[in-house]
Amino acid sequence: MPRYPDRVVEALGIDLHQTELPMQTGKEPHFVKLRPGVHQFLEALQPMYEFYIHTKATRVYLEYVMEALDPHKKGFFRNDNVFSRCDDMKHGSNENKDIRAVCSRPREEVIILDDKDKIWLDFQPNVIKCPPYKYMDQKLLQVVRALKQTSDWIKEGGPESGYPKPELDDASKNFDGYLPAMVRVFTEIHHRYCKALVDAAGDGFVVDVKNVIDDTRKQTFKNCRIMLTGFNQNEASERAEMIEMYGGTVINNVEDEPTHLVCAKGGTAKCHLIAKAMKEDSLKCKIVHPCWLDHGFATWKHPSEFIFEIGKFTADPRTGQYPVMDHFFVKYLADAHEKMEERAHRKRRDVTNSNNKINQQQQEPPVLDV
Repeated sequence: MPRYPDRVVEALGIDLHQTELPMQTGKEPHFVKLRPGVHQFLEALQPMYEFYIHTKATRVYLEYVMEALDPHKKGFFRNDNVFSRCDDMKHGSNENKDIRAVCSRPREEVIILDDKDKIWLDFQPNVIKCPPYKYMDQKLLQVVRALKQTSDWIKEGGPESGYPKPELDDASKNFDGYLPAMVRVFTEIHHRYCKALVDAAGDGFVVDVKNVIDDTRKQTFKNCRIMLTGFNQNEASERAEMIEMYGGTVINNVEDEPTHLVCAKGGTAKCHLIAKAMKEDSLKCKIVHPCWLDHGFATWKHPSEFIFEIGKFTADPRTGQYPVMDHFFVKYLADAHEKMEERAHRKRRDVTNSNNKINQQQQEPPVLDV
């Protein structure tokens, strides 16, 4: 039964391995890095969802992580709402998962958050597939970024440039924005689900949350006609399937008037055709880096073409390939640059106002006492 009988509460199954990152395994000490925003994620969704955990990890690991996820005992998880491989001697070594092992709620009310969807047997349409969290890769990118910014700052004149000196982010900062984005997504799904229940009241229709998931996801690239170029066949096929899942239409001909060209490699035939059509004013098309797609897939929100426009990236001069980058990192850089520009603008404005005030005081005639 729902904990809140006066509200609609759905079931949310969570896989542990992409909620946090085990850094070491085996007989060595075991370190856990929680994904940024996980506590806020659980707290924000607790009034709307009943949480379950289904993991193929051991019971000891499960209990340790539950303690880390709920250190202040806010009751995110009940003991009978969690399931490890040690709880099922018959299927413990089986890679597949069945949410019915831990959750008795109707299939129509269950949402599963996991990095794998194929292992959920009959519940694949109920799975929201989350991208992996690669903490150490992100910290390396932050160090490289800080060193590059410091070098550029020195070249621009250091303190005289008007820009603040870049600093290395401390280890507590992170640019992974997946879980904060999922708070918005799960809240939207819940609102749509509740509205569908109200609309279906009295008609005898069963509202299935998997249809709500599908409709919500399709808003991401709705009305987008997307052309891909520079991808190998397998990657192009996978991305085309994802684009359709997220509401977009994949096209292959310039005559179909693409709204976006996703460019993994420069100088292709499609690049030349699009450039020619745009130069002749017969086509309005945004040319973007593959990160643009990745950001939409991860956040279920139409990404900014300005942030991911292809002109902001440098292709390899030998191959024409554009660099493979973390889309959250690109967004993080854009936000950091915008904040830096705002601070520099305020500093220049304050200096200008101060100089104007000094000039005004110098131009005023002295007042003589009579």
